[in-house]
Amino acid sequence: MLTKRLKVFFAGSAVLSAVHGAAQFSIPTVDPSATPIAPPDTMKKAAIRSEFFNEGAWLAEKRRIRKERNTTELNADLQLSQTQFDNWAPGGDNTFAMRSSIFFRHQYKIEKFALDYKFDARYGFNRIEKKLFKNEDEFKFNLLSTWKMKKYWSYATTTNLRSQFTPGYNSRNDRTKKSDFMSPGFVDVAIGFNYHRDKSPISITLSPVSGNIIVVLNDSLSRLGINGVEKGKHTKGQIGPSAQIDLDMEFAKKICRYRSRFYSFTNIQKPPTVRWENTLEIRPTKYLTTTLYALLYYDKMATTPKPQKLQCTYSLGIGLAYRFKNK
Repeated sequence: MLTKRLKVFFAGSAVLSAVHGAAQFSIPTVDPSATPIAPPDTMKKAAIRSEFFNEGAWLAEKRRIRKERNTTELNADLQLSQTQFDNWAPGGDNTFAMRSSIFFRHQYKIEKFALDYKFDARYGFNRIEKKLFKNEDEFKFNLLSTWKMKKYWSYATTTNLRSQFTPGYNSRNDRTKKSDFMSPGFVDVAIGFNYHRDKSPISITLSPVSGNIIVVLNDSLSRLGINGVEKGKHTKGQIGPSAQIDLDMEFAKKICRYRSRFYSFTNIQKPPTVRWENTLEIRPTKYLTTTLYALLYYDKMATTPKPQKLQCTYSLGIGLAYRFKNK
């Protein structure tokens, strides 16, 4: 009886297991005509780019642009001479002379705007029988800014400053002071037009409106009323038109260089002031130069031994020189 019951139990378990497995692993029937459609691909395809930042190339480009926009020049020279006599029958004075000059120029250009400024200084002295005397002393600063309006013409503003470094005296033996730093000093400010062709050595500036200021900072010289400044005053201003012509050219395979500046200022109350300076440099070697300098100057108000006469100075020297130019 027990054996029969066990057979019935195992048979029922087998039937239940078969039914459960069929329910668990059955696959539904698929209609072959119903083809599933894949959803569209919404991802955007992008091209692979290999560009990247190169710091070296960036710095090189900055240097190229800076050099293209800026032109810098520096000239410096030194000239020395000495004469010594010791138990010399014909006689003579022991002398030592020194003269130095420096010229710096910087030009900046970007699109229509251009800036050109120069600093030019000269200083010299001689020593004769232990007596030192200055015979050359001047510095000049010139600034020209332009904004191109036509092919060769530009709006222009100019500023010029001119004076000396140290006091000047009547002579080696007469220590009466005649001049000093910014005593006199000359300041010119003008607004006008500039004419200049590309790669041309000539630049012309015409200023219908310009101002000239004469400065005497030294109190003792102010009390004397030098250069037309009223006694006890330190400045005198004038208004009138001015003209300026600059020339800077190299020739003979760049061995020779000629620089010239002509400046004139006119005031209704007095004759025009005219200043024309010229510098010729001959540089046969890298460090040797010969310089010829000449200046013609007329200023009716200048305090000179011969008032209202043309002033003239020139010098010729051979010495050592240094030059730097980035272009």
